[in-house]
Amino acid sequence: MNKNWTPLSALQIGRIAEHLAQAEFMSYGFEVYDTVLDDRGIDFIARKDGRLYEVQVKAVRKYGYTFVAKSKMDICAENRLVCYMNFMDGDMPPMYIIPAAAWREPNAVLTDKEYREQKSAPEWGINFSKKNEHMLQPYLAERVMEKL
Repeated sequence: MNKNWTPLSALQIGRIAEHLAQAEFMSYGFEVYDTVLDDRGIDFIARKDGRLYEVQVKAVRKYGYTFVAKSKMDICAENRLVCYMNFMDGDMPPMYIIPAAAWREPNAVLTDKEYREQKSAPEWGINFSKKNEHMLQPYLAERVMEKL
């Protein structure tokens, strides 16, 4: 697979991330279903052993910030997951599976932004940097998938 991500558009990176995430879930025996619309912040549904998971995929290049609007993700939903990948040239992106409940205790990586009296809507963020990369290690896909 080509690992030169720089020339690709954000839309292309996003689509690749969605396909990689779906393949990861399928490799662990999940059935995967595309959603027709992404109007609720759900990119696909994964099902295994009678349990359904709503999965939102987020991808960034290198280090950076991305978010899910609070209106699109209930952090009390036990079946809601965020699949996060960061694309760096020369490497396959590491994949992290973050349960929505992880935002109940925000930190330097998993942020809670209210934006009171500002134009931006409230959001649950992922602030990924070299300094805080270690904080995402518990959410590496191979660690989380075995528990789902």
